[in-house]
Order: sequence, then C-alpha cells, then structure tokens
Amino acid sequence: MALAALVDAAAEEAHTALTAVHGIGPWTADIYLLSCLGHADAWPAGDLALQEAARLAFALKARPSAKDMVSLAEPWRPLRGVAARVLWTYYRAVKRRDGAPVAPKAPPKKVSPKRAGNGR
Repeated sequence: MALAALVDAAAEEAHTALTAVHGIGPWTADIYLLSCLGHADAWPAGDLALQEAARLAFALKARPSAKDMVSLAEPWRPLRGVAARVLWTYYRAVKRRDGAPVAPKAPPKKVSPKRAGNGR
C-alpha cells in the first residue's frame, strides 16, 4: 500500500500496512497516522503519557496496559485520535509540564549606540 493510500484507509488497515515495514512498530505507526496524516481514529495505545493520563482521568489504581487502552477507547470510535489529544492535553495540565523541558533563551545583548552605526 502506498503512503498516500493510508489517508483514506481504515485505522486498522493503515496500521497494519505501516507495521509491515521493517523498523516501524505499533507506536510509530499510530503516531504517524495521528500526527502526519491527521487520521481521526488513530489510537496510540502503547503511549505511556496517554496511559498515565487515562489512569489519572478515570481514577484507575494502576496505569492501563496497551491492551487495556484498546478496550477503554472502543466507545470513542471513530474519533479515538481526538480522545488521544484530549488526554495528552489533560496530562500536560495535570503534570504541569511539557514532554521535554525547553531551556530559556538568553536575553539579547545590548549594543551601544556608538557601535550600532556603520562599524567604524
């Protein structure tokens, strides 16, 4: 199956086609479908942040497994991708952090008026 055909394919069919490529696992396939192709029903069940968000949102005793996440998301078909984005946003708000911290930028250096001219 060509990459262009994945846009119109069902989530399971596109997922199967991607994971058939050596080196592409389930998480990578789902993230590609969701982020690159905008597939509305992609569900990255193995994503740890998504699992932790589900644990927090639904007051579960333990973080659900990927298999548990598939069952949990079944009622949200065909918009499981929307649910994933909502849960990631919830995770970010609850944890009060981004996925990776970004170092603050240094303030710009001040240039004296004498040096700001033509370089003389």
